[in-house]
Amino acid sequence: MNRRRTATWNRRAFIRMAASVGLVSCSPAASHRRLHDVNETQRGHLAAVLDAIIPSNEGMPSAVQAGGVDYLTRLAAQYPRVQNEMHESLTALEQTSRALFGKPFEDLAASDRPVVLSEMEKRSAPKLFSAMLGYVYEAYYAQPAVTRLLIGSMRDSQDEFPDALLEPVRHIGHPHRTSE
Repeated sequence: MNRRRTATWNRRAFIRMAASVGLVSCSPAASHRRLHDVNETQRGHLAAVLDAIIPSNEGMPSAVQAGGVDYLTRLAAQYPRVQNEMHESLTALEQTSRALFGKPFEDLAASDRPVVLSEMEKRSAPKLFSAMLGYVYEAYYAQPAVTRLLIGSMRDSQDEFPDALLEPVRHIGHPHRTSE
């Protein structure tokens, strides 16, 4: 009987996986391999997709500014399955872009890119879109600079908790019963 083992994901498993990927992908050998596996045209496609999905906003870098393209090229160089999924996803994206607008995704106006992504997600290639989206999120949130900014913004927001929201609770008194 051939049983497929599925991974159960929790925060600890994800952090462990992210840490190991970060250590492996930062190795000098991995950065030298990237050029044979992902060509410059594909890097351009990746950059366009990354910036369309995660643009810069409110002090946070875009996925490209955070190093997402390099991260994904290293990931593709290390894992043939990832490379194949990214290739298929980018091919489907280009086909969808040409079908809707008659030109490559990279050449579209910023306002037209979400239309292509939405079409891919809903109709033309939902599974490939889902895989691509997962890789984009991984490429972004695995970056130490992004993590530091997110943790810093959480700390800042804790300092700004409005005391007025607590005022009604303070007047409730002791909700527990006392024994006689």
